[in-house]
Parts: sequence; structure tokens; C-alpha cells
Amino acid sequence: MQKVDALSLCEEMATGLAVCAADLRVRWVNPALADWLEQGPARLCGQHLSDLAPQAPDLLKHANRCIDEARASRLHDVLLGNPTCLRMAVVELTPHAAGGLLMEVHEPVASGGGLALGLRGLAHELRNPLSGLRGAAQLLERRLREPALCELAVLIREEADRLESLASRLLQPGDAAPPDSFNVHAVLERAATLIEQETAPRRVVERDYDPALPPAFGNPQQIEQIVLNLLQNALQA
Repeated sequence: MQKVDALSLCEEMATGLAVCAADLRVRWVNPALADWLEQGPARLCGQHLSDLAPQAPDLLKHANRCIDEARASRLHDVLLGNPTCLRMAVVELTPHAAGGLLMEVHEPVASGGGLALGLRGLAHELRNPLSGLRGAAQLLERRLREPALCELAVLIREEADRLESLASRLLQPGDAAPPDSFNVHAVLERAATLIEQETAPRRVVERDYDPALPPAFGNPQQIEQIVLNLLQNALQA
């Protein structure tokens, strides 16, 4: 039976986790917490807990009590982050076997934060398989000789890029791609081709493009998703 690496499991968890030593300096954080705090793990490690919670003195008091008395505690409405990016959280402190403590960070469920944190965890976990999918599509592009199959490989790669962009938007909600000029025909054709992969060999989308249509201005990925939703609804009607 394959051994389960506890650290690897913690790395993949959607819940934000950190381990602090007895001096309350951060020794380890998982990617979910680093993404939530919008700081890299390397930057967080070595910081004092007071640096992560400059406006939450109660957190330090409970953290010291957790270590001194080996007693777990749960705190609500804790402000974490730096002065330019403070976020409200629910923090659970648990004594750690090595003499420090384990800190779990959750967004308040009442504000929908629990769902948001879960979505960010899902987005983080999707990135690795998406990278593999994109790499496989690129390999197919180079090896396929039939133009139609090569076009499908390009389509797979582009859709993997679109999903990666969606995952990035879940991880960084404020970092939406700026609007840009794009070819409407290309977006519509890609959406139609995707739908027809589900109905092959039937061709279910009738094309009637206006060649005089000028470029549009906006987010082509969002427009493609809207068109896909409309086509899916029409297909299921």
C-alpha cells in the first residue's frame, strides 16, 4: 500500500494552514493560505504572527495561551494580512506536537466566504491538470498531420488556457483581464466547434457570419462562455 504523505495532503487542502514555532514565527504555510493572503509562501515564512495580524492583539494572546497551556481556541472576526490588504477571518489555533501551534484560517461563512475559500481551493487544484492537458495538446499539435485533427488539438489547448484564466480569476477576483479588441467570428466559431464535438458527427450549428462585422471590444473569453451557454440551452431545449 502506498504511504500517504501528511505534508503533501496539507499542501493540497483548500483550508488555509500555517505552522508557527513557539516564538510565534511562521515556519510553514500551505498554498491556500498564501493565495488568500496574496503573498508568496517564502515571504510569509519567518514572519512573526503579529506581522500577519497587526490589528488583532487578541490573536497573539490566544496563540501564547495555546502554546503555554496546550489548549485549542477559535477566534472570530480576526483581521489578517498587511495594512494594504486586510481580510476578516475565523482562526482556529491548535497546539502542535513540536511545541508551536497549527493555525487554520477560514473566511466567515455568513458572508459567503466559506464558499469563496472552497472555490479558490478548487481553482488551485485545477491548475496542475490543466497544465498537463495543455502540454498534451501542444504535443498533439506538433505530431498530427491531418489538418482537422490538428485544429482540434489547437482548440483543446485554447480551452485549457481559458480554464486557466477562469481559475486565476477565482484565485485573484480583482485581477480580471482588461477589455480588448477581438474577432467576433473567431469566438463564435470556437464555441460552435466545441458544441459540435458533443453532437458529432451531426453538424448542429448553422453558420451565417457577416464578413463586414467589425472587431468587437470586450473580454473574448467571457463572450465565448455566454455563447456556449446559449448553445447548450438551445441544444437541450
